[in-house]
Amino acid sequence: MPFFCYTILMSLNPKTHIVSVLVLVSLVTAAGMVGAAEVSEQILSETKAGYEELWHAAAAVTEKRATLEAELATFDDRVKDARLTIEQIATLRGELRIEIADSRDKLKAIQSELRALDHADTYYASLSVRLRSTLADFARFIAEREIVADGGPGSSSVLEPLLNGSLGQSVDDALARDAVMRARVILLSQAGVITQESEHIRQSLSAKAQEYAVHMASLEEEQKKLGKDELKAAAFVDQSWRQKTLTQSELSAIAIEAKEASDRIAAMQEDLLKINDELKQKKIASLSEQKTQLTQDLESLNAEIEVLERRDSAKRLLEEDALKAQEQTIVLKNTDRKIYQKIELQELKRKNLREERDKLSAVEIIDSVRVNEIDREVAVIDATIALMRTGVPEDAARSAVIKKNLATDATAERRTIKESIDELSQKLSEVERSHSTVVAAIDSVEKEFSLESLPPIFIWPVKGIITADFHDADYVHVFGVAHQAIDIAVVQGTPVKAITDGIVQATRDGGALGYSYVLIGHRNGYASVYGHVSKFLVSPGDYVKAGQVIALSGGTPGTHGAGRMTTGAHLHLEVLHDGVHVDPRTVLR
Repeated sequence: MPFFCYTILMSLNPKTHIVSVLVLVSLVTAAGMVGAAEVSEQILSETKAGYEELWHAAAAVTEKRATLEAELATFDDRVKDARLTIEQIATLRGELRIEIADSRDKLKAIQSELRALDHADTYYASLSVRLRSTLADFARFIAEREIVADGGPGSSSVLEPLLNGSLGQSVDDALARDAVMRARVILLSQAGVITQESEHIRQSLSAKAQEYAVHMASLEEEQKKLGKDELKAAAFVDQSWRQKTLTQSELSAIAIEAKEASDRIAAMQEDLLKINDELKQKKIASLSEQKTQLTQDLESLNAEIEVLERRDSAKRLLEEDALKAQEQTIVLKNTDRKIYQKIELQELKRKNLREERDKLSAVEIIDSVRVNEIDREVAVIDATIALMRTGVPEDAARSAVIKKNLATDATAERRTIKESIDELSQKLSEVERSHSTVVAAIDSVEKEFSLESLPPIFIWPVKGIITADFHDADYVHVFGVAHQAIDIAVVQGTPVKAITDGIVQATRDGGALGYSYVLIGHRNGYASVYGHVSKFLVSPGDYVKAGQVIALSGGTPGTHGAGRMTTGAHLHLEVLHDGVHVDPRTVLR
């Protein structure tokens, strides 16, 4: 089944993701189980790829299920919060309406004052105009009177007061006119000041009016936003029953889909293990045969080399004996007074042997064995006689000759043995290299067919209600720390199972007052922690299988291993991936 089929299936519809993968898995599994004869590395590769794709697709479904479960678990609280929000918004909107009305009244009062200022400005402007005109007329009148009084035609300054009345009256009139003039000037000046102050007041009131207008606009905008939030919350409350029903239905469908995916993953993992193990065993069996043969060859070559080395040692002893015998001839020289008589006897013996050889050579069928013996003996006698003539006694001379002959043969044989050992050593090196290559190949096959990189399948360690979610806000309020786990309510002493295969990294016994837990490392960078346990059933270094009971649960306050941060019997479960906490419900099947 070519793996490109997965791409075709996935292109049909994103909503059929999990269905497509399930179809692919069925096809790949069927192809993988056709028969041992047809199992190939291509099928294994496709099955691995299909397993990984299915795992990730199932993980997405599981994460969706966890999200829906969390959403459903908090649904009633969200409805309650929404109703509370509506009440709070209604209160806020009432307060805003009062504040807006107050701001509007203040704005109207300021606008009324500004209109009054406009009227006052108009009045004082008109007054200033009239005052200036009157002042000008009065000034001209006074000027004209003063001109006449100062000596107009036919007048006299001395006679004027007499003509017009008494002198005192004239003085009073002059002072009155001067006072009126100053009063009118002062009044005109005050009218200007009042107009200027009125402008300052206008600017201040205009700024205040602008400030109230902006504040009122802000309050109205906030009121609109609160109105939208209130409508949204009200719509949520109105539709809450429908949304809750839909969420429950979707959760049921997701749960069925997740269960199917989980079952498929489990079945596919079993098939994958079979295919993987079969191919691995085939390769290892072939390499093991080579390894066995090479091991036998190594043993055989080492045995041959050992035999040759023992022979070489024996021949070396003959060479050493020959040297000792040679040294002995020197020591025993001229110690035998009858040596010449013995030489004559040796010569006689040699003569007899030669005659015997001549007779044997004359017959039709020659005894070659005896002839060779005679030749060797004659050669020994010749060499012995030669040594005896130098003063070496007969026995010492004969022993030295025999041992020298043996040493000569031994030296030649040792050369042959050395050549054989060198040749065998070379073969041994080649076999050792081949043996090492095969051993390395077996290790390589073990790594090649390792499934460590495949994401594991996680199962629930216990069955129970989740009482504290991952990163539960209430947990922070109660204990003051983040909750990077889920708490599953179970009876004290409930068997706790490993969520997948792994090796126990640590077991911490907190004693009567402390916190006890089990830490397990899994493949592909995952780890799990089981907290508040009351009893350990595994030890560090143990290999555990998925579903194997590793401990007994605890958590009842005051019991062994429960620790201080607990309010009741439960299992605290953490899951980490590459050292980072993840929500356990996103991986548990």
